Amino acid sequence: MFSAIKTSIVLGTLMVIASGTLAQSFERGGMGYAVLGPSWIFSSRVDDYLSRPEVLGSSYQPTAFGFMWGGEGFVIRHRILIGGSFEGSNPLEIQTSTATVNEFYASFNFKTGYIFWDRGSNFMNFNLGTGFMTHSFDIRNDKAPDGIFFNQEYPVNLGEQQSYSYGGFDFDFGVGVKKVLGSSAGDKMSGVMLGIDAGCFLNIPTGGWYNTYDMNEIIYGPPSPGVSAVPYIRLVIGGGGFKSGVPVGKGEETPPPQK
Repeated sequence: MFSAIKTSIVLGTLMVIASGTLAQSFERGGMGYAVLGPSWIFSSRVDDYLSRPEVLGSSYQPTAFGFMWGGEGFVIRHRILIGGSFEGSNPLEIQTSTATVNEFYASFNFKTGYIFWDRGSNFMNFNLGTGFMTHSFDIRNDKAPDGIFFNQEYPVNLGEQQSYSYGGFDFDFGVGVKKVLGSSAGDKMSGVMLGIDAGCFLNIPTGGWYNTYDMNEIIYGPPSPGVSAVPYIRLVIGGGGFKSGVPVGKGEETPPPQK
């Protein structure tokens, strides 16, 4: 997975270098859009801990697959994107022999990027982002009379639910293709925007675990979460407005007016 990310970065850099000869239809403007699509959360150290006999046991079978949702917005200057995003991801609910587990991931990022290819109302861009993330697990004890010892000092008693979280920094690497459906006049274009994005979040924890409902409670037992990854593929729907010195769809500079 990490080799694929490195390959994507190298290819993106080469495309940026090659983009100097392409049309300049997206020099300035702005865009905002919602995202929705499948994602996968890979956090092996946490999954190993949840599988311990005193926590959820061997009946815990992690489900990495889930759905990501959120929104992004950018201003565009000389094809450079500057903006931010919020994303959340909910893997499918997990039922074990003794408990119900719900997982949630959220990130808040500053992002920058570049439009490295465009033709008419179509364009491709890559994004690089960094910010803050949180990853939580809600555990409800359905059938364990002796408790579920995620927190080794204060277990989740029968019939209770507890939520455990950690936070840290994240880094987002993504690439997307988009199409603007709308009106154009001369060097201006605006309308509804559709597309697809693909990428991956890499998460680095900066502290230990805490109780989501009571951040003053110290959590004993679980190890440091370690680095985790959240790859995704998302549909994009939103809108934007763009301006340049090129009539849309021409790919050649507009000649100056004759005196």
